[in-house]
Amino acid sequence: MRKFLVVLQLIFIAQFSMAQDLTISEQRVRLMPDNSPATAAFMKIKNNTNKDIKITHAISDFSKKTEIHNHLMENGMMKMREIPFLLVPANQEIELKPGGLHIMLIDFKKKLSKTKKISLEIFFNKKGLKVNIPVKKIGHHHHH
Repeated sequence: MRKFLVVLQLIFIAQFSMAQDLTISEQRVRLMPDNSPATAAFMKIKNNTNKDIKITHAISDFSKKTEIHNHLMENGMMKMREIPFLLVPANQEIELKPGGLHIMLIDFKKKLSKTKKISLEIFFNKKGLKVNIPVKKIGHHHHH
């Protein structure tokens, strides 16, 4: 039992230190119609360290697929493209927002309209940071 408690304590300390590395704020997931196959998560991510942090991927128990996307201008049209990672520069903040960087949640496991919050785990430096993100109505939406 004592070993188990020590392991739990170490896990808690690791989670706490990860939360210290990155601060996530203003997180929200766009509410989409029930027939929509995808939605996007937006947030501000602040790097509280003196080193750049690379966010390599994210997973969610809500969707079968999760991708990091950016909007790019291509032949005069704005298009979404998957990118391999997000870079959060040392001691700076990036914003994931409509029309810019965002995390796509694709192929839902349950109805988005009935979900109040979505759990998302963001991975960086071989660590994961879990966040619960509220589902909200957010302005206009784009189609892929």
